Amino acid sequence: MAQQIVLGLCDPPLFESGSKITLSMAVGDSNLVGIGAPVRVATGEYDLILTNPSAFSYMAFQGRGPYSKKLPIRTIAVFPSWDRLVFAVSRKLGVRSLEEIGEQKIPLRVSTRRIFKYGHVCFAVGEALKAAGWSFQDVEKWGGAIHQAATPRHEERLEGIRSGEINAVFDEGIKSWGPIALESGMEFLVPSEKVFRRMGYLGFRRAAVPLSRFLQLEREIAALDFGGWPLFCSSRLPNEVAYAVAQAIERRREQIPVDGGELKLNQVCRDTDEGPLLVPLHPGAKKFYREKGYLT
Repeated sequence: MAQQIVLGLCDPPLFESGSKITLSMAVGDSNLVGIGAPVRVATGEYDLILTNPSAFSYMAFQGRGPYSKKLPIRTIAVFPSWDRLVFAVSRKLGVRSLEEIGEQKIPLRVSTRRIFKYGHVCFAVGEALKAAGWSFQDVEKWGGAIHQAATPRHEERLEGIRSGEINAVFDEGIKSWGPIALESGMEFLVPSEKVFRRMGYLGFRRAAVPLSRFLQLEREIAALDFGGWPLFCSSRLPNEVAYAVAQAIERRREQIPVDGGELKLNQVCRDTDEGPLLVPLHPGAKKFYREKGYLT
């Protein structure tokens, strides 16, 4: 996505020769991921950052969670990416909620993502567990183990799920590991109202996991939304630059890879299930979408 946006800006050029714009794609374990990303644009270190999910830009905009103050950021576009943050546990454990795990002090063998300072998944999971009354540190005190996976579909995780070595998975990216977990005797726990309230305050909305996506489910359940790839910037970014970036997206819309295979410009500038728009559009980008008829 980032590469195509750059190509849209440069071929043919939308800026005068010698102009410079910095865009970062948040990957790996750097300070550009998750929690760190909004800070990088708010301070002017980068002009644009593309990161996931939308909830982190919301927390930064509102000054919640890890952000001690509101950060001056705005959205250029939100690229669709359907996902949920899910808490899967083995049916053999006999628990129906996150709270029960803490009450029974179950020594889980749980797989989650890498735990590091700026980690978006470990932050979100940690907040949900805190709302339920326990933490990963408690699991280790109870005699359990935390398996950290580099990606949702890491092979060691999948092997552990199939063999039963791993009896819980707390992660996003459920399209990759969710079906295997369900087929291997796991179930998705529905967060309690207390967890939903805390996570909703942080920008993780209550969202459905429909039967149409997971045929192994007995019924549709509620989970935490983890969707959207917002492209955001500082509110100080000049209007003409934000306008040009939106124009670049239109230029390369057929080449930008998104869920569903087709990027629709009338969706990237709106709040949708697959692309939550939780931070206001930059005025320059908004002007472009309105002039082109994508936003009415």
